[in-house]
Amino acid sequence: MINLIYKIIDKHPLKYVEDAYQLNSIKMKKQIFLLSALLCLLNASPKAQFSIGVNGGYQSLKYSIADGKNSIKPGMGMDFGFTKPFKNKHWALFVGMGANYYNTAASLNSGTAVIANQVDDMGAAFEYRVASKNYQEKQHMIGVGVPVYIQLSPGKHQKTNWYINVGPKFILPMEVNVKASAEQLNMQGYYPDVNLLINTELPLHGFGTAYNWSSNTVKLLKPGVAISGGTGLRFPIKNGSHLITGLTFDYGLTDMKKETDLPLVSYNAPLASGTIANSVLSTSNVTKIIPFGAALQIRYEFGPHKKKAKSITSNGLDYAAIDKIINPPLIDGDKDGVPDKSDDCPCVAGPSCNKGCPDTDGDGVLDKDDNCPDVKGLKKYQGCPVFDTDKDGVNDDIDKCPDAPGVIKYMGCPIPDTDGDGLNDEDDDCPKTAGPKSNKGCPVIKKEVINKLNFAAENILFETNTATLMTSSFKGLNDVVQIIQENTGIKLFINGHTDDVGSPEDNQILSDNRAAAVQEYLLSKGVESNRMQTAGFGETQPITTNATPEGRKQNRRVELKLKYD
Repeated sequence: MINLIYKIIDKHPLKYVEDAYQLNSIKMKKQIFLLSALLCLLNASPKAQFSIGVNGGYQSLKYSIADGKNSIKPGMGMDFGFTKPFKNKHWALFVGMGANYYNTAASLNSGTAVIANQVDDMGAAFEYRVASKNYQEKQHMIGVGVPVYIQLSPGKHQKTNWYINVGPKFILPMEVNVKASAEQLNMQGYYPDVNLLINTELPLHGFGTAYNWSSNTVKLLKPGVAISGGTGLRFPIKNGSHLITGLTFDYGLTDMKKETDLPLVSYNAPLASGTIANSVLSTSNVTKIIPFGAALQIRYEFGPHKKKAKSITSNGLDYAAIDKIINPPLIDGDKDGVPDKSDDCPCVAGPSCNKGCPDTDGDGVLDKDDNCPDVKGLKKYQGCPVFDTDKDGVNDDIDKCPDAPGVIKYMGCPIPDTDGDGLNDEDDDCPKTAGPKSNKGCPVIKKEVINKLNFAAENILFETNTATLMTSSFKGLNDVVQIIQENTGIKLFINGHTDDVGSPEDNQILSDNRAAAVQEYLLSKGVESNRMQTAGFGETQPITTNATPEGRKQNRRVELKLKYD
């Protein structure tokens, strides 16, 4: 069975399946800009009132998980908005914008297998099966919400009265930060074309078991629409302002799920380099993700425009006219609504939010300070666009090599070749030591050295059922010391193995100790510790059958391997 597994792996080397995400910030900024413009237009109404509020309660992402559980958690939020009354003062239109912190927990039943189709390096399709024990996720997200409500307030405006509002809320989700953990992850592969299930420990090929695993990841959701609203009491304070308390609710109407059938964790070969979470939000086990909220709210509402004062006459005197003489109207030379004494650009019309100065290209740099007033740019470049001198797609402000074309991965610098052997570091198995391309950039180890090393490994013997080296092992190990000292830059890997006699736990400990015993002997002969690495594999990697004494003898071994850094 093991030989068959190795044949398949040799035929189809496995690779990582990466899943990249990129937030479409430009589109979201346009949406927020249009909604902000709507708020500004509403505020321009002489009867509109501004309000700001905070809320706290349950704010979560709600969904169903096959063989799992989704839990709503406490969250909070804040927002601002404008209320524009209709002719019938009991009815009004409310438009606002706010941000809510969504807090969600998810878990999978122990033993649940999440299955996703993957492809290995040679293009062979297989089912990637990930089973877990005590799998947990904590999901956190900030969502920008834009409600459009119809509001009813039937009581008198000057007295305490109740209100109710209801309508759609448009939700623009930011990144979902996911913290995932599990006591155990079992990663298996099923090849349907040969009807083979790989469920043994093959960490170098992405299959095996991870214990006490944890990982963080970021997910993206689609914008959504929710039915939203609230009810409570409005308490008058003074000058037309109100203190508002009550309840709010949100319930999603559209599915915000962006990805549908990714594996629970990214397929990763070798497993030893780390297993990255994909989150249940991206798997087929989760259906229809919607926002949900139920919270207590408190708001402060103020700002109705005062009515224009009527002229009051007494004894033939027009006091309003007299007031104009005593307090003449302010001069506004450019007719932009900003009095000249407060206008930084009194000869050119501009909005009040810019103190009367225009920003023609809308880049946030006023024309008077903008070196490129007709082209959008950045403040750090005085309103001009960023530059890319070497035309490598990396802007000069973040390009570590602005005069030499490079790649984004290396911050605009060319791909390095540290050892100068003509093979880039990212393709070089020995990036610090020069070697031929035919050997993946590593120096070629002489055949007689390998034969000498293998002979030494075959003669490493221990006292029965112990990690104590027999004296007959010393001659071969002394040859290994000589090999390491004569080959600068080479590293020795010491791997311990056992047969299947005894418990797997005891065999694992014995294999660890025997590998460590060999390392201790070599250390005593002057070999540096940083030039050796040990590992114990217990009974998991037999080279022949354990059914015979001769087979068990061959499986009880210490393997020695050499590799350049």
